Amino acid sequence: SKDDSVLLQMDFERPVNQSKLKSWSLNTGQAPVPVLLISSILPETSMLGANAKFVGNASAEMTPQGMRASIQGELLHANLFSLVELPLGPVLQGQASFRQLTCTIEDGKIQTLSGIVVCREGTIGSDLLAALDRWPNLSTRPKQNAQNFRNLQLQFFVRESTVYVGGIEQSNGQRVIAYDALQQPLIWQDSQRGSLALSTVLKTIVQQPAVEIPVTPHTLRLLTWFAPNSQKE
Repeated sequence: SKDDSVLLQMDFERPVNQSKLKSWSLNTGQAPVPVLLISSILPETSMLGANAKFVGNASAEMTPQGMRASIQGELLHANLFSLVELPLGPVLQGQASFRQLTCTIEDGKIQTLSGIVVCREGTIGSDLLAALDRWPNLSTRPKQNAQNFRNLQLQFFVRESTVYVGGIEQSNGQRVIAYDALQQPLIWQDSQRGSLALSTVLKTIVQQPAVEIPVTPHTLRLLTWFAPNSQKE
């Protein structure tokens, strides 16, 4: 039927006698497509995991100053462990959806990035719980061991290398971000002030003098996508 129709359109422009693409665009219609489809032209997407899928619109153009791109849509089944890989070991495990995802890139740097993260269940390490408790607007119930969590929902935005994280679901006057296995609040928002510089975020998560920022190959690759002042602190 007409309602079941699927549109998948990918357009590429490659200058004659050149191996690199000049521009590309993707329109999935209503059908999620594997992120691996674009990993060959955007290798950074491989960290989202083999099961990750995208539905929406994306386009990019290569300029002498770097990539210019726009992304709008939803990311499904993203591997949280790959996205938050730190020297502390497995700090976050689960598969999440990124809803209302928008991203703009200018001159090869991410200028804005926002969305809502939803994860039905997973595991969070005690070190990451303690780190989140140091975030300006968040509180947690720190534990000695890794904890199973349920119904994680948070909103985020990155703008000019500043990161904001906040809760969505209201419960007893709090914006709960995640519950523990007994459905008690595990992470919640207790104030509105919640913005940090990107480099400060990494230092908040990893409070080890011997660890230099960027802390892993993944974070090094991620930092190169953000505005230059994200690496100066």
